[in-house]
Amino acid sequence: MLETQARDAIESARFWLNEGVVRLPRGMAQRYQDMAKRGQYFSRLALRLNLTPDELDAYLIRNSVSDGEHDDLKVRNSTQASLFAEVA
Repeated sequence: MLETQARDAIESARFWLNEGVVRLPRGMAQRYQDMAKRGQYFSRLALRLNLTPDELDAYLIRNSVSDGEHDDLKVRNSTQASLFAEVA
């Protein structure tokens, strides 16, 4: 039991899917792929910063932006230059 607890959740999910123990509902593969990517991102972030899950939560809260700040950033970056205009 202790050996399995040392594994990442994504490894466990991959095993269960590859062995056919569980199956994804029809049409839901992309949604689960996105969830897996998000899980990998946060797992790697926690490893890179050497944080526990509680410390990672606190880190994310400290470094997050409000909806208003996010809207301001979107407006400020909405006039992004075209990458292909200079080539043409």
